[in-house]
Amino acid sequence: MLRAASDPLLVMGGFTGLTPFPSAARLSTLVGEHQVRYVMLTTQRPSTPATAWVKGHCSRVSPRAYEERRTDGSFTLYDCRPTAG
Repeated sequence: MLRAASDPLLVMGGFTGLTPFPSAARLSTLVGEHQVRYVMLTTQRPSTPATAWVKGHCSRVSPRAYEERRTDGSFTLYDCRPTAG
């Protein structure tokens, strides 16, 4: 389970959609500085520049890797491991 691991995880929006989360530029910086590794998005919230950044720069993680089968499928986990370079 990801929460048991030491890798940073950011859930953007939270249950209500009101939980503060960083802008796309700040998110990029956090990923580049290894402050955030994983981002979980929900299909239940509108797209934002930050969620578009995640979808364009991070790799989707297979639901089997995080037991998504236990939910209604409305969440998608992304691995934002910075690329070497």
